[in-house]
Amino acid sequence: MNYLADTTFKPRLCGREFLKLLSLLVILIYPCQIVTAQSDSFGQIDRFYIDSVVAAPGGDIPVHFYLENDEPLSSISMPIKYDASLLTIKSISFSDSRAEYIGNKIITPSTIEDISGHFLVGMFIVFEDPLPAGDGLIFTALFNVSEAASNGTVLSIDTLFYPPGGEMILVEADSSTIIKPAFTPGKISVSKNNYPPVVSKVQEQFIFEGDSLVLNITATDANNDNLVIVCTDKPAGAIFKDNGDGTGTLKWQPDYIGPYSSDGSPFKLNLWISDGDLSIADEIFINVVNKNRKPNISVSLTNEYESGDLIEFEISATDPDFETITWDVTNLPTNAVFDNENPAHFSWASSLTDTGAYDVRFIAADPQGYADTSVVTLKLVSSAIYQLLLDTISGYPGEIVDVNVSLDNKLPIGSFDLLVNYDPTVTTVTGVTNTDTRASGFEIYNTDIDENDTPGNIRIFGKVDASGATLLENGDGSIAKISFRIISNISYAGLTAPVRFLFLDDLTLNDNTLTDTIGNKIEQNAISYYDGYVGILEMGTVLVGDINLNGIAYDIGDAIYFTNYFMNPISFPLNPLQYANSDVNGDSYGGTIGDLVALINKIISGDNSHGKNYSRENLEASVRLENDLNGFTLKGNTNFETGAVLFKIKAESVNGDLAIINLADGMTLDYYESDSEIRILIYSLEGNWIPLGLNELISFERAETVELVSVEMATSDGQLVEVDMASKGEELPVEFVLNQNYPNPFNPRTNISFSLPQAGKVVLTVYNILGEKVNILIDKEMSAGSHSVEWNSRDENGSVVASGIYLYRLETNSKSETRKMVLLK
Repeated sequence: MNYLADTTFKPRLCGREFLKLLSLLVILIYPCQIVTAQSDSFGQIDRFYIDSVVAAPGGDIPVHFYLENDEPLSSISMPIKYDASLLTIKSISFSDSRAEYIGNKIITPSTIEDISGHFLVGMFIVFEDPLPAGDGLIFTALFNVSEAASNGTVLSIDTLFYPPGGEMILVEADSSTIIKPAFTPGKISVSKNNYPPVVSKVQEQFIFEGDSLVLNITATDANNDNLVIVCTDKPAGAIFKDNGDGTGTLKWQPDYIGPYSSDGSPFKLNLWISDGDLSIADEIFINVVNKNRKPNISVSLTNEYESGDLIEFEISATDPDFETITWDVTNLPTNAVFDNENPAHFSWASSLTDTGAYDVRFIAADPQGYADTSVVTLKLVSSAIYQLLLDTISGYPGEIVDVNVSLDNKLPIGSFDLLVNYDPTVTTVTGVTNTDTRASGFEIYNTDIDENDTPGNIRIFGKVDASGATLLENGDGSIAKISFRIISNISYAGLTAPVRFLFLDDLTLNDNTLTDTIGNKIEQNAISYYDGYVGILEMGTVLVGDINLNGIAYDIGDAIYFTNYFMNPISFPLNPLQYANSDVNGDSYGGTIGDLVALINKIISGDNSHGKNYSRENLEASVRLENDLNGFTLKGNTNFETGAVLFKIKAESVNGDLAIINLADGMTLDYYESDSEIRILIYSLEGNWIPLGLNELISFERAETVELVSVEMATSDGQLVEVDMASKGEELPVEFVLNQNYPNPFNPRTNISFSLPQAGKVVLTVYNILGEKVNILIDKEMSAGSHSVEWNSRDENGSVVASGIYLYRLETNSKSETRKMVLLK
């Protein structure tokens, strides 16, 4: 072995490398007072350890210096002391050591001749990779034992605090954190008769990936000394045990992939055997042989379809050795497509005549030919050529949901004629559209909600082309979208409202039929029908009065959130649970002005007795918008004390300078202006109310026009009241209009309003669903203008009628119109 003193270096440094060098030099020269305790914040405490060897007087003996570290290092400082009266250092070498590749090494003193009793070995990384985690030789020092050393003398090789180098220190590479390692000193035992251990040679080993290796190591000592066996540079997962009797056992199971599989083979293990004075080293070579494993296919093995369907699915294969997969497919159906990727895509546009079971065999193989096979059985059953389907969908009370009418046609069609029936007592149609459906491009598309004035029936007719030349090709998807508003009454939660295809007793039998490519009708018996329903969802645990959902009912935060909702329902919406919690007045309708008054009363008094208790049958209210030279004024006239009023108005101001003035003493006025309207809320968090009779409520200054859109009003005890709206000096209507009754559904009263462009005889009659007359509400001459009348759910004899659907018909000399209404009890 060639022992040299490596004492010079001439690196070219810049930037970050210079900072690294500077940090090491500080470590090497910074004076310290004492050696401090061990410290290592990276896993186990790192360790320096030195050979214990036996040498004869006057002889040369190499001493190995080792380092065990479990993190990468950028710097090392190792001060060493020894007995200079009996030991002379001859050289320091880094050959065959873990640090051999490091270019920047310092030995202090810098020449061997100047070293006497102590020296420091330092090294630092500038351009090379950090010293990796590991366990092994760092450098070798060649000592000469003095002739004067007597037999049995033990010469210690230890560490020290060595000015100016300091103490034994390591520096972690990434963070430059200082590590103070453990230290095991070495020794040279002077003896003329000790013999080093002998190890039985272990032959080069060969093992397959995944197999288990067990190696037994045996060492002997001619002096019968106790031996220590150490194995270093073991691969990850290998375990070595010194049995304490001169034998050791190595156990290891190589990985299938990665650096500790055949990819990293061969592996060299270093053995170190010592009797306490003398030590020897040996090597073991282990070759790991690749053990191929077959791929594994993942796919659903049985799939059932209808003939004519487009059959698509993915099939994938994984290889435990991460090798490339190739596919082979047999029994592929005619016209089926398989793209051979991984995952691979299978696609087959089956025809109506394709029925039965098709067994498609997929084989995934690795480059060595190891393969996995899966047989996918495609079961095709005869299918209906035409299917009409209605969605099954759910929503909360008050929500709008969309129910799709879908068509699955295996052959092209030219038109459809549908009749859909729904339950008008719990759902109301808000619209029917073909937008974003398969029928969006139809030239003819007509809908008739409540066909022939029959509540609950919807006629939908569509034709691709008026000439019949264009067809709707085979496919599957929506051809109509029906929007339903679910009844707001929360007591209906948990129920379902059917939506079905209706077949009337009609000789033409056109209901829910199609036409084929040449215009012939496709009869009902050739079509499969699937009805749906609208489910009304439960809203969870209801805590009435907890509007802001903080778990506490009837606190001031609930009132504030509620008023914000009335002002700006977009920014402060009520979710379904909040909507249910807001039904404070107990009328089964949440989110009303009546609920706000009842909530405030509850907060003030602990119950809803703050205001007077009114009988709902005798409540009357009207609001009038008056315009004079001073501007616009809103006046209310009631036979009850008013707890709150919510107005929605449209207004145009002079130069954008509209002023809204509160005229209701003791009440708070809030308003919120959006692009479409102004919402004005009059209420009192102190429980005040507007007295009964005629009262001025609001004035509008610097307004050019003011239009009253709607009014909600509640009594001082929280009952919702229907309001008659009128405008003094308003212009006469330009057309005959029969408005939808309000509220609808109702119990027991509802208001019916209408407009007459000219005076004349007016008859307003209520009929039941069978067309039988129930009551005549108006039969007289009336002036032109806007009018309204209330129906109290009684017939001509004064008897209360049953719940259900009713029709009201307005007739004049020139025109008549009919609408439906729903009475719920």
